[in-house]
Amino acid sequence: MFAFSAVILGGRLDSIGRWILAVFDYRVWGIIALIIVLVFFFWRQFRYKSWPTGDDCFQLGMSLTGTVVGITIMLVFLFTKPPAIEMLSGGMLIFLGLIAPIVIFGYAVPRLSALFFPPEAPKPPQDTIEKK
Repeated sequence: MFAFSAVILGGRLDSIGRWILAVFDYRVWGIIALIIVLVFFFWRQFRYKSWPTGDDCFQLGMSLTGTVVGITIMLVFLFTKPPAIEMLSGGMLIFLGLIAPIVIFGYAVPRLSALFFPPEAPKPPQDTIEKK
């Protein structure tokens, strides 16, 4: 019974993944990212009465780029069976091929390095020090 439901679920996931890949090409992702950037700018101005800094904009851009790459890779390799690489346009393939390593090595690896090797040693919680 489980095998039958897994086949049905797999077929539906494949259909959903292929539909999303057909509808959300790089132009749609670009429009969504532009809308998110505009909302971010106006939200920061409305809520905090200041425009975002250059570092905030960089962090937003890297986060959006990583999100688009991650969602697209997830759809291609996890939802579709066999992987629907042929549904990606040439521009999207180049985007994934160039941006995924940049995001991984330019953003994720330095953050992991900072977590493993912080510039200053983390301090233990104060309540454990007082008990000794």
